[in-house]
Amino acid sequence: MNFDEQVKLLLEDTQNFKSIKYVKREFYPRNFQLSKEFILAFKKEHTRLINAGISPKQAFKKLCKALLFYTV
Repeated sequence: MNFDEQVKLLLEDTQNFKSIKYVKREFYPRNFQLSKEFILAFKKEHTRLINAGISPKQAFKKLCKALLFYTV
């Protein structure tokens, strides 16, 4: 049985496979200080997104993505 036949058999199989959960650990520097203006702006934007109807988890993901974009 060659590779192509094995792939076809695998794709034809109707079993559901569970995905493997991947967790990424992030480390932050010690004594990391943020300005009060930044913290207030972050909270203001977060509440604006929540009031717009976005879930808090999704709003936090969007803000983190924006921060990565601006810091790189």
